[in-house]
Amino acid sequence: KVAAKIEGLEHSGMWRHQLKDGRIIHVGITSHDLEFQRRPPKMVWAHDVTELKQSEEKARQLAKRLETTFNSITEGFYTLDQEWRFTYLNPAAERILQVKRDAVLGQVVWEVFKDAVGTTFYREYHRAAAEKRTITFQEFYAPLQAWVEVWVYPSDEGLAVYFLDITKARD
Repeated sequence: KVAAKIEGLEHSGMWRHQLKDGRIIHVGITSHDLEFQRRPPKMVWAHDVTELKQSEEKARQLAKRLETTFNSITEGFYTLDQEWRFTYLNPAAERILQVKRDAVLGQVVWEVFKDAVGTTFYREYHRAAAEKRTITFQEFYAPLQAWVEVWVYPSDEGLAVYFLDITKARD
């Protein structure tokens, strides 16, 4: 972003480059237009970003594995950002909570579940966020006619919520 403010400085992007030994590396190219003895040469910097690209790919693979895992578990799981907005719901959470992922992503949990405001859910979620510690509880949620066991995990990004419908076990 700073580079864009300097006249004549361009960032050309990432390129694959084959070394003499046959290895392929990723190179970031940055160029700068100059004037030298009234001629317009271009200075080009190339830097090896192979490790960065490999780290990015490993992070993408890990994220995909985690998403596959969370999507396949039978327990509900969702995440909330620091503004209490849904950032992820697995299929089990959609089923148990009787919502569609696309309808609630980006929405504030307390607006989607207005009946939860002031309940144990509201208090315990806020307590987990304030105290930065895991909170576990069981509670009946009347609008869904379900007992749930809930684990609320705080993080710098917000909260991760893992929960089970334990209604049948309580009958």
